[in-house]
Amino acid sequence: MTSAKKRGRARRLVERTMDEAFEALEQGEFPLADKLSRRAAEAGHVNPRMWLDRATIAARCGDRASGVAALRQAIALAPVFVDALLALGDLLCKDGATDEARAMFSRAHDAVHDDDELRAELEERIDSLGPALPPPTDAPLPTAKDDDRDRFDPAAIAGDILARGVCRIEHGLDPNQCAELARLAAPGSLAFGHELGYEDDEARCVLRFARSPLAPEIARRRESILAALASAGAQWSSRFIGGLDLARSRGAAPGEIAAVRFEAGGFLAQWRIPRWKPEYPFAAILVLESDSTRGLDHDLVDLRPGRKRRAITTGLSAGDVAFVCAHRRVVRIAGVDGLQEIAHAFRARSGTLALLVPLGLVA
Repeated sequence: MTSAKKRGRARRLVERTMDEAFEALEQGEFPLADKLSRRAAEAGHVNPRMWLDRATIAARCGDRASGVAALRQAIALAPVFVDALLALGDLLCKDGATDEARAMFSRAHDAVHDDDELRAELEERIDSLGPALPPPTDAPLPTAKDDDRDRFDPAAIAGDILARGVCRIEHGLDPNQCAELARLAAPGSLAFGHELGYEDDEARCVLRFARSPLAPEIARRRESILAALASAGAQWSSRFIGGLDLARSRGAAPGEIAAVRFEAGGFLAQWRIPRWKPEYPFAAILVLESDSTRGLDHDLVDLRPGRKRRAITTGLSAGDVAFVCAHRRVVRIAGVDGLQEIAHAFRARSGTLALLVPLGLVA
C-alpha cells in the first residue's frame, strides 16, 4: 500500500471515530463520547477541525476545561479558524474570562471578510462585553523588545544546530544505565504506557509515554538523563540557548519522557507528538539500543518542502544523544488552512530503541 493510500485510510479512520463519538453523545453515552473524541483528536491532531469537534463534545459532556484546551489547540494550528475562535470566546464568557473572550471575538471579526451578518453579530457581542480593563498602573507596558521573536525562530535554530555540528553528543549515559533503561522501555514494560503508533509522512515509529507517577527506576534515572543533557549546554549555540530561554519565559509546557521504537527506516518529526505543546519545539533523543553494527545508521533530516533534503549522519551508539528542533506554520491554500514546514526529523536506518526527552525538563 502506498503512503498516500495509508494516509487516506488513517484519515478516514479518524473521521469515522469522531462520527462514532457524536453518535454516542446523541445517545447520552457521555463517557464513550469523551473517550472516542479524545482518541480521534490525538490521532488526527494536525487537523484543527478534529480539535473543534473534540471541544464540542467535551463541553457537552460537562468538561469545559478540556473543551477550552482543545480549542486552543485548534487555534494554534489555524490562527484564523473562525469557528474555533467563536467557540472559545463562548466558553471563556461562561468562565467569566471576558477580556480574553473579547479578544477571541475580535480575532474572529478580523478574519471574516465575506459575511456582513456575522461581522455585525460579532460587533454586537464585543460591545456587550464592555470596554477592556486597563492594565494595572504598576505593571510595565510591553515594549517591542519584550515581544521580539527573532531569538525564537525554530527553523533558524534548527539550521544553526545542523550547521555548527552541535546536534550530537557522545556518551550521555554509560552502558549500564542504557541497559537498565532499555529494559524499562521495552514493549510490555509497566514503566511506560499510552502507546501511540505512527505510519505517515511525519513519523514511522511507536511511542510509549512514561506513566504517572513515574516508575521508581525511571524517576531515579531521570536526574541522570537531565544532568547529562544539561552538561552539553556549552556546545549549544547562543541562538539555541536564546530560543530555549524565550520558550520557557513564555510559559511553554513540555511533556514527559517517552520511549520510542524505530524500525529500520523509521523516523520522527517532533510535531507529531500530541502531548507536547507546539510552542516548545526542542527535544533530545537518547539512544538506548541499536541494531546497527556500523554506527552510522542515524540521520537528522531537513524535511522542509521546497528544499533539497539534507541529511547529516549522526552515527549514534547506545548512550549518545541527538538534538532535534522542529517548526510548523499555518498556511492557506485554495481557501483551506493547512500546516507546512517541518524543520528536521530524526531517522533511524536500523532498528533503534531510544528515549525522547523534551529539553524543557532540563534545569
